[in-house]
Amino acid sequence: MKSKETITINIAVILVGLVAGFAITNAQETKTSKQLVQQSGEETETVPARQANGAEKTTSPPPQKATVVTRKNKPAPRPGGVMYMGVIKCKVCHHKQYWAWMKTSMATSFENLKPGVKAAEKVRAGLNPDKDYTTDKNCLPCHTTGYGKPGGYMNLEKTPKLINVQCEGCHGPGGEYIQIMRENKYFLISEVKDAGLIVPNEDRYGCLECHGGKSPFNEKVDPKYRFNFSERLKDTHKHFPLKYKH
Repeated sequence: MKSKETITINIAVILVGLVAGFAITNAQETKTSKQLVQQSGEETETVPARQANGAEKTTSPPPQKATVVTRKNKPAPRPGGVMYMGVIKCKVCHHKQYWAWMKTSMATSFENLKPGVKAAEKVRAGLNPDKDYTTDKNCLPCHTTGYGKPGGYMNLEKTPKLINVQCEGCHGPGGEYIQIMRENKYFLISEVKDAGLIVPNEDRYGCLECHGGKSPFNEKVDPKYRFNFSERLKDTHKHFPLKYKH
């Protein structure tokens, strides 16, 4: 009959063997799981988790959050200046202003450069009504957005979304200040001004770049072209109160 010490030693050996076998099996399962995930092309790897009843459950780490574009990690602007974003970007938040602008002549100003359009007005201004002015460098600055400026209109092939006199034609290129507005709905007006926002009613001379003496369509040709700053502000687009205080 075996002694108690011998029995105790045998039991200990058996327990050690069971623990070692369990560890080896668990390691093999984990390795196999990782290999299967790698073969499937997934970037995350599964982690076996033992439940209290001994059943095995496979869990995955939470999906990574999408990168949020901020002023610190946003794409660099075009070489030489801030990007023009286009009216569609402005429309995302300023629906009412967009539709009010769409009713103005500024929203279709590029059309006036085409042959046969506004023929009588062109003749009166000494222009050829049958000529195509859509590539005329003297006309494009006032019939497109940002022509001749970094990141602005270039031609119909490269920058078709910047035809007509859009929001940024009067408010300045929005590549910087749009980011600020997106990040903080309570942004400060002073902050977006520092980022390039132009407030037209504070800069009436900006309007005179196109409504001044250089334009062939001036009050000498027809009194209707006399530029009245206050009236034009009303006609450009309706000014709706902002939702948040700035």
